[in-house]
Amino acid sequence: MKIYPQCRNGIFPPLINALGQVMPCCMQQYESKVKTIDGRIVDNIFAAPEFNINNRRFGDIIESPEWLQVIETIEIQQHFICGVFCKKKKPAPFNRGVTEYKQIETKEFDTLQVEMTNVCTLKCPYCRRQTAPIRLNKDQLDINRLWDAVKYKHWEKLIDCSIYGDPLWYDAWPAFLDRMVQERPVSQYNVSLAATGRGLDYWRLLVKLFGKLHDRGVVVDLYFGIDGVRSYKHRVNQDWDEITGALQMIASETNIVPKLQFIPFSWNEHEIDHMMLLAEKWGAEFYLRKSSRFRAGDPNTPTDPDLYHDYISDQPKKLYEV
Repeated sequence: MKIYPQCRNGIFPPLINALGQVMPCCMQQYESKVKTIDGRIVDNIFAAPEFNINNRRFGDIIESPEWLQVIETIEIQQHFICGVFCKKKKPAPFNRGVTEYKQIETKEFDTLQVEMTNVCTLKCPYCRRQTAPIRLNKDQLDINRLWDAVKYKHWEKLIDCSIYGDPLWYDAWPAFLDRMVQERPVSQYNVSLAATGRGLDYWRLLVKLFGKLHDRGVVVDLYFGIDGVRSYKHRVNQDWDEITGALQMIASETNIVPKLQFIPFSWNEHEIDHMMLLAEKWGAEFYLRKSSRFRAGDPNTPTDPDLYHDYISDQPKKLYEV
């Protein structure tokens, strides 16, 4: 069994959200504590037209001194500073209080994160979609603008971060994957999947493209969010037959080993061994992912403290209507 917490080490890579805004991934993937910079609201900074791929080429954005300066300020203020930033080369991932930093250079970004769409059919109660008052229209990245960013350089890793939307519902995904197969612009493609509703015939098209991409030498990591036999209790609206069928299709029809990603709660922690056996039966690796989104007194918190992230806030998390 592989266990991994959310990683916060190293330089925050650029992230393109479904609106086309280019920002450090911490602004969307984590709950950033940096709200203002020099009196300016951070959200407004990244909402500016000059930081949007619909108005300006991706390379021009991340190479601009204005963008790099904002990123550097956020990195320092956020305090999630890895040793790579510190001239003293401290190995600790959280170097609070460090005052010496080297200037960020564009060439240091070897990972690109994208949020291709805000569309998702699930209503997971701990998802950012449910717990943050954000714009959740049916936004979709323009495929040509997205491709311009992907082709900016040969990225070591491209991540579909799936924070507000699921790539399954990015309408141009098959066409995007076909371009990936033809041009191989990345070394590794990392995708998190949990949504359903397209049907297995649509998945079969995706599986063929993933298989071709793997055969072209790209490391394809597919993480299927399945939280036990009652996964729908967390992944509300998830279709068990479709999501497990898609996972098994990947395992049986390609040379890719899919990942079954399991988040433990109080109501499913007893299913870990069972899900490990199912993963093995289906030809998948089992990944146990500790959550950091529980709050004090949350009845869904696992009873085993080793099964959730160490930090639990005593502040309740407000739920917003979406």
